[in-house]
Amino acid sequence: MTSDTQPIPFLDALRRIEELTRRIRQGGLAHFDSLEADMAEVREIRSVLAQRIAGIRRARG
Repeated sequence: MTSDTQPIPFLDALRRIEELTRRIRQGGLAHFDSLEADMAEVREIRSVLAQRIAGIRRARG
């Protein structure tokens, strides 16, 4: 992921989620260790994006 000082661009974040989702589907339970890490990264990215969207909504009133 990226540091807090330089956030990942929104579309890049969505593409990363898509890539991780593909890896999760392809790997399945056979690759549990990487599956768990991939899922954690997806959760982290989604949380950051949700916070950004909430901030935009607040700013727009």
